[in-house]
Amino acid sequence: GQMGTVTKVSRVHTIWIDAGSASPGYSAFLLDGEAPPGTQVAVAFRGADGFSGAGNAPFDAADLDPYGDLLQGEVVFHDGASAWSEHISTVDGARYVQVRLSFISNIESGASPKLASAALVYEP
Repeated sequence: GQMGTVTKVSRVHTIWIDAGSASPGYSAFLLDGEAPPGTQVAVAFRGADGFSGAGNAPFDAADLDPYGDLLQGEVVFHDGASAWSEHISTVDGARYVQVRLSFISNIESGASPKLASAALVYEP
């Protein structure tokens, strides 16, 4: 037999981003790149008000697992919501934000989206 494999979804997440303000207002997440037909980059967010017993772990990629969760300590999630959300409004007021990007490929054509840059827009 013979088997060919394809990757439909590839995911990446950020470390926890500190807005440096107790209650920032997030307004947009901007992406610059290329999305061939049948592909997309899906963005999801989750917010935190702080961390318990985590030290510097939230801000060091080596201290996060492949899902973006802490290897040590705990996250105090904003409004108690630990789930990822596609709506940036769910993290409004959270001092810390984590972003997950899902690169969805077209398995028929083999095309994949490409990202050149990304920006989180907020007011402190």
